[in-house]
Amino acid sequence: MIPDTKTTRTVSFGAWTHVAILRTGGSATLASAGLDVYVGRFTWGVNFQRPVSQTYNSDDQAEIKGGDRWTTSLTFNF
Repeated sequence: MIPDTKTTRTVSFGAWTHVAILRTGGSATLASAGLDVYVGRFTWGVNFQRPVSQTYNSDDQAEIKGGDRWTTSLTFNF
């Protein structure tokens, strides 16, 4: 497959070739709330995050939007 030169950039260095995809990246600011519960030597945690603002480099083919996310953790404390 030949890369599209409008969305990619190819850099060659000796035997190595690197293809960079342009218009990627972006940033987001997330509001976060969480809870940690300690029981003996264990810690159980849950965290919720919601995007407050987001700027991703979307194009005509796709609109990129981040959604809400949950994370959980279980930790054994030495």
